[in-house]
Amino acid sequence: MPQGSVLGPILFCLYISPIADIVSQYGVSLQQYADDTQLYIACSVDDAASALSVLESCLTSLHSWFCHNGLALNPAKSEAILLGTRQRLSSFPIPVGIQTANSSVHIYDHITTVGVTLDSNLTLNGHVFVLFVIRNSNLYLSLRQLSVSSLLSVLHIVILYFTVNL
Repeated sequence: MPQGSVLGPILFCLYISPIADIVSQYGVSLQQYADDTQLYIACSVDDAASALSVLESCLTSLHSWFCHNGLALNPAKSEAILLGTRQRLSSFPIPVGIQTANSSVHIYDHITTVGVTLDSNLTLNGHVFVLFVIRNSNLYLSLRQLSVSSLLSVLHIVILYFTVNL
């Protein structure tokens, strides 16, 4: 199928539709946007090990399906994040990574998905700062000339200001 054709996106969606069936067998939630697939699983501190095992089993099944159908699950382009309140995450047994495709997917403090930067506490401070920098690039260039300690205090004030006024 030539790239840019009218039928391309429809045929691609049909081609990857079994992914949702595979993921649902494990009780894992799924969101897809074009060729981007996100898996979600909710768990408490008590069942964290079990949830991680389910997620890794689901990823193993997906990797097998991808290989069988000429697609690739690329752990180098994959990201994982644990979301929760600061208090919950401090008591959560944080794994080193999630095993998939004979590799480990690193767990990050923040990720960018569909243009939104999410941090593990869902504060959106990083996203607001990125928007601030894009809209005020001249201010950002002048902030770069400040000392590191001054810059950190200004950035903190900017993030708090934009967070309060959203």
